[in-house]
Order: sequence, then C-alpha cells, then structure tokens
Amino acid sequence: MAACNLVAHLLKPGDHVIVSDDLYGGCTSFFLGAAKNNYGLEVSAIDLGDLKLLQSTFKPNTKLLWLESPTNPTLKVLDIVEIAKLCKEKKVICVVDNTFMSPYLQNPLQLGADIVAHSCTKFIGGHTDLITHVPVSYTHLRAHETSLHLVCRLLLEKKKKKKKKKK
Repeated sequence: MAACNLVAHLLKPGDHVIVSDDLYGGCTSFFLGAAKNNYGLEVSAIDLGDLKLLQSTFKPNTKLLWLESPTNPTLKVLDIVEIAKLCKEKKVICVVDNTFMSPYLQNPLQLGADIVAHSCTKFIGGHTDLITHVPVSYTHLRAHETSLHLVCRLLLEKKKKKKKKKK
C-alpha cells in the first residue's frame, strides 16, 4: 500500500489514473477509495487485456496507469510492452506491480515501464520477516528517494536490533 501511496503523490488533484480491474484487493481499495476520495484523483478500472478499450480510456488528464502482471489473484498475464508503448505515446507514467514475478524472472523497466513495484515480502525476502514493496524507477521517484532510503535503513536497523536481542 505504501508503494501505491508513494506513486500517487506524483500526481495532483484532478489527474486521471487508469488501473487494471484485476489488481490485488489492497491496491484496488486504495485507488478506488483513498486516491479518489482523499487525493481528488479520477480513477478508471478497466480490463487492460483489451488494448482497444485501454486506448479509448485515455483522457487529456490521464497521468498514470497501474497494472499488475501476472495479476493477483487470477494470474492474468498482460502485455507490458504494448501497454508501456501506449503510455509513452500518451505521456502517461506506466507502473507495473511485479509481485508474482520478482526482478529475477521479469524486469518491467526493461519492458518499457516507468516504475516497477517489487514485492520484497514474497520472493525477495521470502521468510515472512519483511513486509514491503520497493518502488524502482530510472527517473520518476528522485524526489522520494531520500525518504525511501531512510525508511529502508530504519527497517534494517530495527531488524538488526531484534537479532541482537535474541542472542
């Protein structure tokens, strides 16, 4: 959820966001709830497997598209390359939640995405001792890097203290 929130702060009230209609429930709740009601974002949830529908959903104020591939929970695979191309044409930030693939199996930045959210909970950490998504971007998150690094460093320090206490 923090990754969704961080990325939403790249936008301003009145901006339009397109999300997959098959996102993880927490992300769906965030975009259709908090992002819409608290941040003033306009949100469209559509089947991103239908590229014609996607093309017709873009608006002049569309600034962000959020997808997950494979999706959670139905494991639908979306065409990241084609979706990213459409986003580039429209100057829309393309975000891929890469929860089920990990950076070892799929690198959305190399497929054209602007931002990728990697789940450290499932495949990177893998021991249920870490609950986090790490948003990664070549360009879009520079203003947030300092706070993200600080949070990660604090989490690591806290984990080290717990290990010392156990000894």
